[in-house]
Amino acid sequence: MTCRIFKNKDLKAQQYQNELRAFLRYEQRLKQAYAHSQNPFPRRWQPDGHSRGVQINSEQPPSSSAENYSLD
Repeated sequence: MTCRIFKNKDLKAQQYQNELRAFLRYEQRLKQAYAHSQNPFPRRWQPDGHSRGVQINSEQPPSSSAENYSLD
């Protein structure tokens, strides 16, 4: 009888640990999702710091634009 009580306590403790780990993983994912929603382009993804020189919101149209051609 005593052995069964210890097993039940062990199982309850193990279940508690599993639920705690699951909750902590959920909380971590929630924090990451929130951080991503606040800054969808984190520093490592920012185009202005990128080595390829990607430009965003450029004032000049690209040179291949149809506006740069004349029919003369």
